[in-house]
Amino acid sequence: MTRNTSFIELMEAVEGSQRLGNVHYWDGYGFHFYAMLRPVKRIAEAKSKRAMEYAERVLKNYTQAASAASRYYGSECRILEHQGWVIHFYIVTDKREKIVGFAKLLSTLVEGRVMESFDEVTLQFHMAAEYGRSLLIAVDSATSEEAAKSCVSLGPCANDPAKKMGESTEKSSRPLWIRMTDEGAWDVEDCQPDEANVSQICENVMPTSVQNFTAEKMVDKTSVAVCRAQPLKEAVADRDDGYLEAYCFRSDMDGFTKAVKKAFESTDVRAIVELATNFVGYMQAVNEWQVKDPVVNMVPYPWAGDCCIMLARPNYGKEFGMEDFEASQRLFPLMVFNEWNTFIRQKGESFKNLTRVWRTAAGSAQWVSCVSGGVIYPFDVETADRKFRVMVGWPVGISHKGVNLKNSVPDSLVLHQEDLNKLAVERQKKFKKCKECEDYSYSTRSDLVVAKQEDVARVATAFGSAAINGVNLRPTRPWASES
Repeated sequence: MTRNTSFIELMEAVEGSQRLGNVHYWDGYGFHFYAMLRPVKRIAEAKSKRAMEYAERVLKNYTQAASAASRYYGSECRILEHQGWVIHFYIVTDKREKIVGFAKLLSTLVEGRVMESFDEVTLQFHMAAEYGRSLLIAVDSATSEEAAKSCVSLGPCANDPAKKMGESTEKSSRPLWIRMTDEGAWDVEDCQPDEANVSQICENVMPTSVQNFTAEKMVDKTSVAVCRAQPLKEAVADRDDGYLEAYCFRSDMDGFTKAVKKAFESTDVRAIVELATNFVGYMQAVNEWQVKDPVVNMVPYPWAGDCCIMLARPNYGKEFGMEDFEASQRLFPLMVFNEWNTFIRQKGESFKNLTRVWRTAAGSAQWVSCVSGGVIYPFDVETADRKFRVMVGWPVGISHKGVNLKNSVPDSLVLHQEDLNKLAVERQKKFKKCKECEDYSYSTRSDLVVAKQEDVARVATAFGSAAINGVNLRPTRPWASES
């Protein structure tokens, strides 16, 4: 059941702790505003404990600056998504000058709270905004936790600014790309802060109770506790300092953006609402799969548009072929990809029972996935309105880059070379170098299906008489099941 609400009611729904029984959405006009803080590589792809601690401190100060700017502009300016280094705002206005003013204030607060304190690890701060019509949808998490809830936005003006934002390479600039229609030209505003007044503006806008995290590391253990609370079939020893050996999994619905744009170009309002409603149904099905899948332990994270994000952990034990994390790196990336695609194919069977608009959109879209494993540090960041679950560590940065490579092959698994080198040798042969970046390789689902069949054939050869007699043989690798 869908429920059309006002913008304020929608945000109260997604920011509240209650379970969302209905699909809450708001259909209206406003600016989607993206801000991106770009750190140096050793922070974005942090491997050391010190680098991850730095990343945490930078992100918490960055969040404070974003929250203060949002609060300063009132109830109709909210943070929709917090994707770590990228923060997505929504502002209910059609005034271009208000957006430029917001950008300059945010740039000043980021300068005072982040850039001055962490100049050695931060490179650039970019912004982009576009006005237009979009649907904002409140989506529950698998566990109904506030920090994992999503506020997804559908519409060209919700997608284009994120792509435009990363074009500048000038370290000293604070650019804002802005346009009033999705067909118009992008203007660039210089939002370089007035350095003489940075401290005064920060004191006026930031509440005195807000702590600067440069002096002392503040750890929010909420997400760590959530990660540890996931049911495991065999006890797993976690590190006492809150760092987890786990995998970051991302899967992006490649091609869905084009379907959304086509729906918004039509004059049929019902087509847009149907598309949004069924997409939310898809997300809710993913939520259910995340908590019920018997092979992979998954901790849900807020969606980034049409990109599913989760922290995945193996079940250890002889029956799963994995005694510890190091052993899991030989096969777990393929396991989680296989589990995901089994679910996707099963869900695809139900498309025939849905509307024509959704069948067309879902049928033309395919998923590009990336899995990366290593030490991950999960924690929550808190704005004036809600909490967001984020994570830092090498796998987080690597998977983000891998799933966003240009010219990605649809229906494929992308792995960084370091992750690929740890796979079983026979599986490495199924991967090919990505054209855009040689640090990454990919394999299509069909190629990995062939690999599964080869594994099953090897088992049958090893137990020839049993196979001939029709005995149901369990494959030597869990991901090589026939499902």
